[in-house]
Amino acid sequence: MTNRLINITRRCLFVVAAVSTLAASAHAQDMKIRSIIHYTVKPDRTGDFEGALKEYNGVLRKAGWQKNATWWLSLSGKREYILVRYHEKYAEFDTSQDPALKEVRPELTRISARMMNCVESMERVIDEVQPELSLPRSKEIPPMISLLRVRVRPERVNDYIAAIKSDFMPAMKKSDIKAFVTARVRYGASRMEFRSSLGLKDWADLDSPSDVVKAMGAEAYQRYLAKINPMLTSVELNLARFSTELSYIAAQK
Repeated sequence: MTNRLINITRRCLFVVAAVSTLAASAHAQDMKIRSIIHYTVKPDRTGDFEGALKEYNGVLRKAGWQKNATWWLSLSGKREYILVRYHEKYAEFDTSQDPALKEVRPELTRISARMMNCVESMERVIDEVQPELSLPRSKEIPPMISLLRVRVRPERVNDYIAAIKSDFMPAMKKSDIKAFVTARVRYGASRMEFRSSLGLKDWADLDSPSDVVKAMGAEAYQRYLAKINPMLTSVELNLARFSTELSYIAAQK
């Protein structure tokens, strides 16, 4: 597994442990709870699904809803639509209590049912962003992201976090990378799982040496890999593309 992880991290531009960088402001730095929903849509219903989603966003816009929702299309692995939302507190998950949606709730319920008729399967994971293992949230949404899911040995979680803080993040902060978020799963998957997203401009970024490796130095990077590889039990790497037309970004007041 060690060689596999080394190859993955070189291609991925980072080695910590997936998903999204959201349009942000100073206020967004406090939005540390992240909801990620993976939708597998029936192959013959993608047009219906996207059409319903656009209609749903139109209703939210009409209601003046102030919460952002970014949608991402998988570029590797299973064909998925990925919905990402950030929250300040768990109470925000109960949208039935949101007064801004009171008048349009029947419309949203109807459209949601239409969307779900197109869905083959779905999975929701709720994780919590780790500020010390992330860069400040960027105001710009990257066109692509590299997503890494890493599962850590239970007895090595504290060692893993410490290694990221001491070895990896100083180099990340020195690099030219603008979008990098790490979160730890709270609900929906193993608590030993860390998910990271790294902003990319395009596919060509994968052909270039990692900026963070340059900042760390080749020898230090190899020492870091040798330190963390024994701590990991599994890794999954994927890519996703941001969808402007499917996402809902609240109008600024």
